[in-house]
Amino acid sequence: MLPISLLAIIGFISLVAIFVWRRLRLRSAWFMLKQQIAWSRKFTPRHKLVLDVGAGNNPHLRADVLCEKYLHDDLHRGGSAALDRPLVVGDASALPFKAKVFDAIIARALIEHLEDPQSFFSEAGRVAKSGLFVAPNATYEQLHSFSTHLWLIEQQADELHFTAKTQAVVNPPLNEFFTQHVMNDLAKLDNFTIEHWDSLRITYQWTGQPKGIINGQPQIDAAGFEHASTVEPTMHHQLAGLEKWRALIKKPMRVFAHSLLSAQRSINLAEIIACPKCHGDIAITSNTVNCSICHLSYPIENGIPIMLIDRARLLIPE
Repeated sequence: MLPISLLAIIGFISLVAIFVWRRLRLRSAWFMLKQQIAWSRKFTPRHKLVLDVGAGNNPHLRADVLCEKYLHDDLHRGGSAALDRPLVVGDASALPFKAKVFDAIIARALIEHLEDPQSFFSEAGRVAKSGLFVAPNATYEQLHSFSTHLWLIEQQADELHFTAKTQAVVNPPLNEFFTQHVMNDLAKLDNFTIEHWDSLRITYQWTGQPKGIINGQPQIDAAGFEHASTVEPTMHHQLAGLEKWRALIKKPMRVFAHSLLSAQRSINLAEIIACPKCHGDIAITSNTVNCSICHLSYPIENGIPIMLIDRARLLIPE
């Protein structure tokens, strides 16, 4: 029989482990880790070059290059944009990369935000040979509508069908119930999401060219919808308490996992970036990226190329 003191120590350690497991949401982190490792090992061996579009604050473990439209605005994500890998600011509908330069492109929690998904599908097929799109499906959007989501999405065979939302909240009573009884408890939300993952998410794997069917036009100017800014932040997420500690722990773990899944290589952005307007070759200086075809000059901020057409200036008259 174990001494009482040892039993007390075991009991205390067990309580601490349960607290950490629940409050730091380690079940969710472990679930996502297993998913991403399994996908990476199956579809993207270490030598492949992988792009994550809309990477936000939590990029895919396998991504070698990150692309994010909103450098300073956290409206579409849960924290500041990740800077642990090469980052290029670009629009999903006009990707600033050369044709077929990537073996795979990843877009998680992105396509439901896009005003023009079809343009992104064309661009994704242009810059990458294959891809993975993950998004909440129409069922999830019914349960909890997000004011930054513009579409109800369903998969039919090898196509994604987009139906435009006519209002920010699709089903107000159901949305209120889900928010009060699930969303307000992060541990409960994690359990619900994991247990119903396949019923609430679309996981769309494609090769060659993604296929999408667009039904309707989202009412982006209707009351309730929110839009991020490429110039200044409309929202800045400041994590606090246990969520801050969770983020601090996840960052080095994410970097370490990436180093195991991907070949160690030096990414030369000049070799993969192209002008988002004409797809022409570029030259990088200390503070600009210049297109040799349409003569647009894109700024560089803190070492990050801002490859947005509306942020470019003309070098010489065409």
